[in-house]
Amino acid sequence: MKNLIEQLDCGFNKVTTTTCEIIIKKIREIKNKFMLFSIIIPSYNYASRIACALESVLNQPGDDFEIIVLDDGSTDDTQKKVSHYCDLNKGIVKYFFQENNGPSSARNNGVKQSEGEYILFLDADDQLLQNALDSFRNFIQKFPQTDFIFGGHISVYDDGVKKKHNALALSNNNEKNFVDFLRKKLGSISHGSVIMKKRIFDKLKYPCDIRNNEDIVLFSHIFLLYNCASFSEPVVSIFKHKDNLRHNLETVRLAGTKVTDLIFNPYILPLHLMKMRDEFYSTRCLSQFRLLFLAGHYKEAKAMYHRAMTVYPKNIFKLSYLKKYLKTRIHMF
Repeated sequence: MKNLIEQLDCGFNKVTTTTCEIIIKKIREIKNKFMLFSIIIPSYNYASRIACALESVLNQPGDDFEIIVLDDGSTDDTQKKVSHYCDLNKGIVKYFFQENNGPSSARNNGVKQSEGEYILFLDADDQLLQNALDSFRNFIQKFPQTDFIFGGHISVYDDGVKKKHNALALSNNNEKNFVDFLRKKLGSISHGSVIMKKRIFDKLKYPCDIRNNEDIVLFSHIFLLYNCASFSEPVVSIFKHKDNLRHNLETVRLAGTKVTDLIFNPYILPLHLMKMRDEFYSTRCLSQFRLLFLAGHYKEAKAMYHRAMTVYPKNIFKLSYLKKYLKTRIHMF
């Protein structure tokens, strides 16, 4: 490397094209060694919103990150929009295209293209808060052995209302964190608020056979198998849209019991944790019941509530669901 730089000092005209290419390659290799973050943005037809996501990352301080946009077969102007940022930020913003195969496939492929030690997945319509990466840098400096780190987030609704969600603290027991996560005692943990070491993907992947709640499957296994930690302050704005309910309802219906089956994998979970399967499946049924109720599908909602109670009767003490169930009987008459 030193000899190549000395050649440059002797005069640019004396440096061959091949030598320049070698120098550029070496510089890129050195930079990649210090690449701390790979921010992966999976996108499907988000041309109208992805610019804000990109800007929120580019405005972060530091030069130890790259942005990878993984286009999941978009049919809008996503490629054109992102190419503009690639041209302005060469070597920082990178664009890759795949045939439409769902967000899990896009995230997994993004990891394959990444160079960073830590991965941060940012949805194409969300935005990192100012100094979000600094918050993660400071945590890494204090606790470098942590594999999975998450902060809080801010929910932003279509009417402009914002709601702050601070991240909750974890215990030092991985199995307890696994159980608490599935029982929703850790609050909501969203993409964009999480960084995880790339090496995790040597063993785990996002499941490609579901298109909803794939993060629950991956995160639950990470809580069980890896060193996880949190800090309370929000690092990302999560934008809630009116079409989310309809989209979630459709994808949850298609998923069926797959989420439960994928989490309770006997090759990953010890036998004593497998016993929690019925409880979790019942809670999943209640979540589907709630979506069906809010969408006005009262007959289907009633059947889903009955399924939840059949699998795990103790969930009848979840009074918010019981109240909705009683209302379904009123709406059906």
